[in-house]
Amino acid sequence: MKVKYTREFEVECDLEQAEEDYREDFYWDPYIEPDRAIYDAIEANLMYDRDEGDLPQDVIEQFATALRKRIGGVQMEMEGII
Repeated sequence: MKVKYTREFEVECDLEQAEEDYREDFYWDPYIEPDRAIYDAIEANLMYDRDEGDLPQDVIEQFATALRKRIGGVQMEMEGII
């Protein structure tokens, strides 16, 4: 016997506050890795029932993409500079 079901999961993220947190991270540490600052800001501003378990990575990626667009994109590395 096999039973399949889908669990509905609702997650919110305060992107306005996440943007402020991101910029504050760079204020205090201008050498912070941009990707790390994005994910830290997202994690700090997620609102969901944590008893439900861990979030799928694609959900966090959707919020990270939205934050990147909000801050105007982020250049992750520079090449060819001597």
